[in-house]
Amino acid sequence: MRDRAGRIFRKLRRGYHRGFGFRESGNYHVQLYRGYRSSTTLFVQGRVLEDKRIEVGEADRTWRNFINAIRRFNSNEVAGAVVELRYLGERYEVMADREGYIELEVAVSAPNTDDAWERITARIIELPDTASPHPAHDPTHVFHGEIADLDTQAEYAVVTDIDDTILKTDVTSLFKLKALWYTLADNAHTRLAFPGAPQLFQQLREGTSTEDENNSVFYLSRSPWNLYDMLEQFLDAKGFPRGPIFLRDVGLLGEVKGSHGHKEATLLRLIEHFPTLKFVLVGDSGEKDADIYHAVAQKHPERIAAVVIRNVKNNANAHRIERMFARRPADEHYFLVKDSAEAALRLSELGLLNSSQVRAVQQAQ
Repeated sequence: MRDRAGRIFRKLRRGYHRGFGFRESGNYHVQLYRGYRSSTTLFVQGRVLEDKRIEVGEADRTWRNFINAIRRFNSNEVAGAVVELRYLGERYEVMADREGYIELEVAVSAPNTDDAWERITARIIELPDTASPHPAHDPTHVFHGEIADLDTQAEYAVVTDIDDTILKTDVTSLFKLKALWYTLADNAHTRLAFPGAPQLFQQLREGTSTEDENNSVFYLSRSPWNLYDMLEQFLDAKGFPRGPIFLRDVGLLGEVKGSHGHKEATLLRLIEHFPTLKFVLVGDSGEKDADIYHAVAQKHPERIAAVVIRNVKNNANAHRIERMFARRPADEHYFLVKDSAEAALRLSELGLLNSSQVRAVQQAQ
């Protein structure tokens, strides 16, 4: 391991001096995160940054992944930039906060289209006085994003954690060293999904009706927004259904903001924006998913169809969760499961999946 780390460090150092490590492109960029619209509300987030020119390939070696990871965390945000957003003929202006983030939550009057995903565009219309006037910056350049136009007639919605629920992260490892190694050394193509997880969420997306892609899937994680492009590529590459992704602002060495209540606040917002839907909440026993989901379920018991927690390891926390779930009334559906196949079986007992869908997940396990 020491020899391998030394080789990577030497390649990083050579790469830096050759200019492909950390130099900026001299251009500004609006990174739009996948958003959504309900029958009444448009919600979208993004960030204004200096472009890092991160390019990822399936055959990338570890040293290239290291460089890309450092570029992601070495983000140069553009605080105070004014961004114009356009969506279905409507125009909005938002200002980036001190970390470069933009957020728009607004009532939307434009009618729904027949498309499951709609285009949203962004353009930087004003830069702060502190921003360098790069000659390469084109003020007319338009950046594109996606908005999920979600079906309010769905059977239910699904919210899932990412780390150690669908993506192997080992966040419970000693000092989180394995999690850090995966973040720095791997890319979207080399990261591992848990067996059967893509198939489980594809079946949940389809639901028991004959309509394809009927139910909404949301991805919720305490991972930093810096990893957004990697996580989006991972979900697409591994065959998970497309859906909005909600992360938070965290630095490489510590938290910046949103450290408390990020998951709960996001869940409560989704419950508010989709008042006709019940939710299936999926997480793992590695950290606080069970407690967060339980707290939300206590506030809105009628809106939670099921809580499913994957047992990461048989430790004290898993036993605590098992006892907590055992105390819940029979009409509140909490499951601690070992894998995707057991999760599918438990959800089929509630009528949320059918027998053929359970078999599909079992065969992929």
